[in-house]
Amino acid sequence: MRLWRYVVSEHIGPFFFGLFVSTFVLIIDFIPRVLEMVVGRDIPAAMVARLFIYNLAWMLALAVPMAALVAPLMAFGRLSADNEIVALKAAGVNPVRLVIPVLIAAAVVGSALVWFNNEVLPESNHSARLLMSQINRTRPTLQIKDNVFVGSIPGYYLLVKWRDPRGDSLRGITIYDQTASSRWPRTVTGETGTMRFTPDGNTLIMELQNGEVHEYVGTERSYRRTRFEAQTFFLPGAGGKAPTARSDFRTDREKSTTHMMRDIAGWKSNLANYHAELDSMSRSSLLASLTPHAGVRKPILKADETTALRLRGQILSQRRLINSMMIE
Repeated sequence: MRLWRYVVSEHIGPFFFGLFVSTFVLIIDFIPRVLEMVVGRDIPAAMVARLFIYNLAWMLALAVPMAALVAPLMAFGRLSADNEIVALKAAGVNPVRLVIPVLIAAAVVGSALVWFNNEVLPESNHSARLLMSQINRTRPTLQIKDNVFVGSIPGYYLLVKWRDPRGDSLRGITIYDQTASSRWPRTVTGETGTMRFTPDGNTLIMELQNGEVHEYVGTERSYRRTRFEAQTFFLPGAGGKAPTARSDFRTDREKSTTHMMRDIAGWKSNLANYHAELDSMSRSSLLASLTPHAGVRKPILKADETTALRLRGQILSQRRLINSMMIE
């Protein structure tokens, strides 16, 4: 047992070293793709951390086998370089005894990895896909700068001449509303105003003072100009909060063995129904082709037999196609 503990201890350091290096390489490849997606969207740090943790599952699924490959090479390489294996042979120790603890440890790690890949990895992949979809639907954060058009609000263009950097006061506001049915946008101006978001963070509320509304009405041959002292405008879709993404659909990478067996059972049931339907169609087609018409006494024509056989061949080919799809 002392020899076994010594051999296993020699593998622990190289194993975690290989695990760290492999995971680090995968993380370095993953980070730029995530940064390219979240930059400018003001994604909360907690959401980014969740995305990283979910994707860490597939990284571990790849890194652990690589670390298990590196550990024996480094451990037995060091034992051989220090002539410890030669010393053990000289002491009458069978070299096979050095491999037994490694095989036991490999069986334990392999069993844990099988459970991890079957239970944890599919759920992590599913959660990561939903979170990525949620982030992709998040619009960039609304950033209003002086004398710069803002086009990130769906259906609206916003221009502000001055914004209070310490608050939400605005001056010289111009809103181009393209959501109206007219082909010309409705233009809203205001000398001063304030801005705020609704509690859900997705609708911008602008309260304007001393402004005008310019728009075409009717057949677009009439122009209307309306002045107001105070008016509130709602601009939906201006927020940058990520909408919640939910889906029961799972890809192959998101299914455990239980999910796959359930799908196979459903496919077999559908296949049995298809076979029964095809058999019924083939029997009815054969009877319709081989039975002479009522009131007409004539032998069965070769054309009828050919049609029936051709139809039977089509049905059999459809059955083979379904079976091949099941195998794939």
